Amino acid sequence: YDFFGNPKVEAQKILQPHYRETAHRCAQETGDTLIIHDTTELGFAGDREELGPLSDGRQGFLLHASLVVRGDRTRHVLGALNVEMWVRPPRDPAAPRQNSRERYADPDKESLRWGRCIKAVNKRLVERPAGRVIHVADREADDFALFCQLVADGTLFAFRVKYDRNLTPSDDGLARKIFEFLRGREGVCQRTVRVSRRVTKGPPRSAKVHPPREERDATLSFCAGTVEIPRPRDAFKHLAESIKLNLVRVWEANPAPGDDPIEWLLITNLPVDTSEQILEVVDIYRDRERNVQGTLASLVA
Repeated sequence: YDFFGNPKVEAQKILQPHYRETAHRCAQETGDTLIIHDTTELGFAGDREELGPLSDGRQGFLLHASLVVRGDRTRHVLGALNVEMWVRPPRDPAAPRQNSRERYADPDKESLRWGRCIKAVNKRLVERPAGRVIHVADREADDFALFCQLVADGTLFAFRVKYDRNLTPSDDGLARKIFEFLRGREGVCQRTVRVSRRVTKGPPRSAKVHPPREERDATLSFCAGTVEIPRPRDAFKHLAESIKLNLVRVWEANPAPGDDPIEWLLITNLPVDTSEQILEVVDIYRDRERNVQGTLASLVA
C-alpha cells in the first residue's frame, strides 16, 4: 500500500487517536496522574538519508515522549499524550559560536521542547482527572523560563536540578547558591535502598553524569526547604523577577570506601512540609527513572 512512502501519512495524524484514548483514560482516574517527559536518541548504522548527528557520533533522530503513568504504587502506564520527533542539523564548523544571551534567545533551541510539550499535554487533557496532574522531567528541563511558565499556569512539577543557580541574597546580604542551600542540614528521615549496578554507555560525557558503579545497599537521607530564585542575567526581561520553589535534597551521608556518594537535588512546586511529602516527591522522581526507558523502548517498537 506504499504506507510509509505516502506523503499523506503523517506520524502525528496516526497518533491523534492514541492521544484521545489516553486522555479519556486519564479522565477516569481518581488519584494522581504523572506525566513523565523524556528524550531518547534513535541511531542507525550505514548511510541513510534525512538523518542527523547524535551525541555519540552516530546518525539518527530524536524522540521526545510525554508518557502518562498512574500515580498510585502500581505506576501503570496509561499511554502517551504527546510525541515529538526531529532531526538535529549538522553543525557548521565555520559558524561562530553563540554567546549565552544568543543561546537563550534562540527560537530554535532544542530545550524549548519541554515547555512546548507540557503545554500540548495540558491542552489535550480536556477532561481533567479528579486527582493532581504532576509533570516529571530530568535535569535537562532545569530552565528558569520553564519554571515561570509552569508556575503561571498552575502546573505541578518535580524536576531534577542541573544548574547551580544563584539564590536571592539572605537578610545579611550574603550571596547563596542552590546546591549549598540544603547542605549542612540534618536529614528529616532516612531510607535504605538497593542501588543497581550501572555500566556507562555512550559518549565520554555520560561517564561524568552517570559514572559506573556496582550494586549495593545505600542509606539515604532527605531534607527540604523553600528558595527564591532571581531571574538570570541573560533571561528575558518579561519573566518574573524571582520565583519561589521548593528543593528536596537526597544524599548518602556515609558511602562505603571507594563508592561515589549519591546526591540528588529536586525542584518542585509540590508541598514539602512533612517527611511524607518529601518522600512523595522523591518517589515521584524515582518512578520516572524506573519507568521511562522501558516504556520508551516499547513506544518506539
